[in-house]
Amino acid sequence: MHKTATSHDACPRPLRNGRVLLAVVLCGTLLLCGCRTRRILAVESVPPGALVRFDEEIIGHTPLEHEFVHYGQRRLTLYLPGYHTWSERLDLTPPLRARFPLDVIWELIIPLGRTDRRPYHVELQQDRGDDGTEDVRVDTFLERAWARREAAGNADEKPKSKPIDGCP
Repeated sequence: MHKTATSHDACPRPLRNGRVLLAVVLCGTLLLCGCRTRRILAVESVPPGALVRFDEEIIGHTPLEHEFVHYGQRRLTLYLPGYHTWSERLDLTPPLRARFPLDVIWELIIPLGRTDRRPYHVELQQDRGDDGTEDVRVDTFLERAWARREAAGNADEKPKSKPIDGCP
C-alpha cells in the first residue's frame, strides 16, 4: 500500500495561506500600533511666557503641551523675570485603564490611541518692593542690603566665647 503524492497533497490550498497571512498581518499591525496612549502635560500661566522646567529638564515657555512617558511624582517649576518662582510637586497618577492588567488590554490588544491630558493653570505672583510698589529700584535694594549687613555685625571677628572642652 504505497501512497502516491497527488498534486492536492503537494501544494497547500491558497485559501488557507491567505488566512494565515491575514492573521499574521493583523497581529503584526496590532503589535506595531501598541502603546498608543499619549500622556500630555498642558501648562499655561498668567502672564504667559514663563520658562517651564519639568523635573530637571527645561521643556519650553508657556503655554505649552509636553508629552511625558512615566507617571508618578514629578516637579513642575515656572520662572518669569519680575515674578515669584512657582514650583509644585505633581502626583501624576495613571488612570484606571493605564493600570495592570487593563493597560495590557488598552495599549497592546486594543490600541485605540487614547490621550491622557493633564492641564495645569498657574497664576504667577508679581515681585514687589517693601513699600508695595511693583518696581524694585536698585538703590533701594542696595540700601536694604547694607542696612542688613550692618545689623548682622562683623562676621569676620573671632567669636568671644570659647569652645567646650573636647570639641574642636
